[in-house]
Amino acid sequence: MAATLTEYDALEDCARNIFGRVMWSHKIQEKQADIYLYESRGLAICSIVLSSVVSCGLIATLFVDPYWLKLVSTLMSCISTILIAVIKRFDFEKLIQNHREFATRYLAVKDQLMLLLYQIRLHDKDCDFLEEELRSLVSKVSEINSIAPQTTNCAVSLASAALHKHKDDDITDEEINNGLPPSLRKECKK
Repeated sequence: MAATLTEYDALEDCARNIFGRVMWSHKIQEKQADIYLYESRGLAICSIVLSSVVSCGLIATLFVDPYWLKLVSTLMSCISTILIAVIKRFDFEKLIQNHREFATRYLAVKDQLMLLLYQIRLHDKDCDFLEEELRSLVSKVSEINSIAPQTTNCAVSLASAALHKHKDDDITDEEINNGLPPSLRKECKK
């Protein structure tokens, strides 16, 4: 039995909705990795600065002996030790890698959904076949969602800004053309 346009339209609506959620999840995981990267860099810089202050204080105590200098050096040493413990505890490199891995997983499904949307729009495949493809992709998304690392509200806000304000996922014809040989380029509309 041939599928009606309404069936293709309904299937397309479902696929577009899932595509949108996957697009968001991909961007949120990317932004969470960025947050951890910035935090780890900031903590590393603080650690270096604190270690330098402690070293300067200790060297200074060789030449002068005020009590306040010993107190400040000791306090900075304690803060430095706590900071190093925090850096070791959170293992930022592993957190960053984990979020980037899941961003890549979402991106792969997002690309598959885009191809499915293309096939749905062409109506050249049976609607039942396309529905089965969509079910398979939904299953992949559910699997990824069940094991994806937790993200923060800050990552959601950054993803929102990236997608809406900065148009992170928009690629212009000109940008695509820059990566293609002349024979594969498309004329840009102005």
